[in-house]
Amino acid sequence: AIDAAATRVDVVARNASFTPADVRVRSGQFVVVSFTNADPVFHDWEVEGVANIDAGAPPGQTQRIRFLAPAPGPIGWYAPSRATPTPA
Repeated sequence: AIDAAATRVDVVARNASFTPADVRVRSGQFVVVSFTNADPVFHDWEVEGVANIDAGAPPGQTQRIRFLAPAPGPIGWYAPSRATPTPA
């Protein structure tokens, strides 16, 4: 199964920022991201320029997304609700 061999990444939204601030995975590797919202407002998380890699979580909730890491090179991520990309 994808999850068994995947790289696991935990991302937490807290105080309008994400931890960790930087995530690195190998190209071609399956990735499972657990996105947890530790704030009292809705947060979302999206990989810039890569279709269908996004998660949204109400306060206190965790969402999981699975994807195949794209081609090598830096890719930024951002919170669409803030529309402020993190530099790649």
